[in-house]
Amino acid sequence: MIKVKDAEIKYINITDEDVNRFLIKVKNKIESFDNSDCLCNSQLLAFYRGSLSMGVKLSNALNKNLIIGFFQTRDKKEEPKCTYSHKIKPSTPMFVVEDIIDSGRTIDLFLESIINISRYPRTIRIYSLVGNEETIEILRKKYSKYFDSLEFIYETKYVKNVWYIFPWELINENEQEKRTVTPVDKVTTHEELLANIMATYGKCIKTIADKNHDYNAGEHPLDNFFNVEKLNITSAEKGILVRLSDKLSRITSLLEKQAKVKDESIYDTIDDAINYFALLKEVIKYKRNK
Repeated sequence: MIKVKDAEIKYINITDEDVNRFLIKVKNKIESFDNSDCLCNSQLLAFYRGSLSMGVKLSNALNKNLIIGFFQTRDKKEEPKCTYSHKIKPSTPMFVVEDIIDSGRTIDLFLESIINISRYPRTIRIYSLVGNEETIEILRKKYSKYFDSLEFIYETKYVKNVWYIFPWELINENEQEKRTVTPVDKVTTHEELLANIMATYGKCIKTIADKNHDYNAGEHPLDNFFNVEKLNITSAEKGILVRLSDKLSRITSLLEKQAKVKDESIYDTIDDAINYFALLKEVIKYKRNK
């Protein structure tokens, strides 16, 4: 965690799984749009460097050419120039993929450059992995009058004083471990609550990964929970519920007194209970989808 003036900046890691879920949704939206109008094949655009990797994935999945937008926004000494790898087709709907809309600088420059083209696309849909609602509303009010349709769709709501780390920004595992959400002891804002919950989930995932590696000797990740069925003791679901009931009993006890076992606080026990609920869900899903 770092401090800027009086504000604390926390880190949130955007995972490969987050990115893939987002891209699948965007891919389906683009395919649905293109299929609904056989006379029109939309354009796809991504920005160098932030959203370029996502744009490449979509381009391959859709078998669609990718337009790359180049903007120099970090050098404040001169006005940024906007250039594109391919000519933008006039009057052809455009889909734009972006990693994050926070200050809105990149999208502002992009839209400004588009409306200065003599014949520009009148329909633009901008899909962002992370989006700042306030910034998006400002951009929408500024540019909507120039388009028949200007839409902003984002996957994750931007949280103030949080630095988002994307998979393509990391080059080693140590960097990933350093840039994690830092929880606060006492939440006072919605943003802090969200950051704390995300930190809890992150710790739970690490714990369950470590324990699954240590305790599961079988080929299937849920094998150790099905051992009670192999021994004809009870079902896997009820076996997990027994473990979960032990955790809930301990939480009830710890609410009234301090833990005698110093290695496991009430917070650790709650994290374990969260994991057992998640595992119970996976066992139920596995059985129902056999």
